[in-house]
Amino acid sequence: MKRKCLAVVIILLFTGTCIIPAIAQDIEKTSQPTSSGNWLYVGGSGPGNYTRIQDAIDNASTGDTIHVYSGIYNENILIEKTLTLEGENKDTTIINGGKNTSTISIFNDNVQIMGFTITNSSWNWGAGVTINANHCKITNNVILDCDCFIRLQSAYENTIENNNIIRQAQAWLKYGIKLEHSENNHIIKNNITNIAYSMQLEESNGNTISNNIFTRNQGSIWLIKSHNNSLTENTITLTDDNFCFWIQESNNNLIMKNYVYDNEGIGIWILDSQGNRIQENQINNNLYGMSIEGSIFTLVKHNEITNNTNYGIYLKTAYVNLITKNNIFDNGQNALFRNAWLNHWWRNYWKPHFLGPKIIKGTIFKVVRHGYGFEEVDILTVYKCDWHPSHNPYNIAEMS
Repeated sequence: MKRKCLAVVIILLFTGTCIIPAIAQDIEKTSQPTSSGNWLYVGGSGPGNYTRIQDAIDNASTGDTIHVYSGIYNENILIEKTLTLEGENKDTTIINGGKNTSTISIFNDNVQIMGFTITNSSWNWGAGVTINANHCKITNNVILDCDCFIRLQSAYENTIENNNIIRQAQAWLKYGIKLEHSENNHIIKNNITNIAYSMQLEESNGNTISNNIFTRNQGSIWLIKSHNNSLTENTITLTDDNFCFWIQESNNNLIMKNYVYDNEGIGIWILDSQGNRIQENQINNNLYGMSIEGSIFTLVKHNEITNNTNYGIYLKTAYVNLITKNNIFDNGQNALFRNAWLNHWWRNYWKPHFLGPKIIKGTIFKVVRHGYGFEEVDILTVYKCDWHPSHNPYNIAEMS
């Protein structure tokens, strides 16, 4: 009899351990401890859940995770502690800043934000997400209709990844992602659409901008006094009458393996800079291909520069630059230069190929007064040569 009772107890215990977890899956989550901190919940119907995200943040401790259920949260969020803020669904979990300051402001290191629609920061210098911190991650969000969608200020080693950054409003919204005095950040795999200047780096060094897609913006990637950045494997298309890459007073940057096509402005514009490397890019079907002005020691190698309406490569007051092993053909004018000296053209492929040297036409101009301003007047035609042009096109797409 005792043995039968013991067997019944064991069976009941075993059955209970199977049933209870199954039942628990259907119960609304409430705050619970984890090995790395507590979980707090906003929205939903669980006992103890918060109704405002900021209240949960204020009551959280370092290392906690805050899970936010789908809904519209009309708040401006301030984060001054290390935590993770995750939305249930990035399309239905919405933080609306009401055009008051920034929608989310981060002032502490190691913050993670994922799974939200973030919208309606102030249109006067507000941002969807402002980061004044290091080692933060902003991933898998939709960010809509902010004056600046993501701003990094004196921020280091942050990751901005897999976000959709989109202007839907009719207003002229300035910046998609803006970095100021920020270094070693990773901006990767974002989609940035229909914004004035989709990305700007100002006095920001050593950042990685990679595998992003820029579509229908007025200007795409703009560097001002920013050095040693890596701009690789980005796609830029349907830009308005402006620039795709504008490298201004910025040195030693790498622009590599980007696909720049069907734009109404300049594919790559290097201005007053030195030591930049432009390699293995495909620059096709733009109004202008590449312009190098007031710059020195630029390496232009293994690019495909084709079918651009006005010109392929234009050099102006540019010195000691190397243009080598590129495919340059079927442009309105493949290459030209003005007041540009000591540049070296070497083994480029020009269609059709040449048995002898490829002659490149240029001019000397002088600046004269015209009315209340000045204008450049060409006074002499001069020539340069690619002495050993390639007989065969280079396979740019297959280069490692």
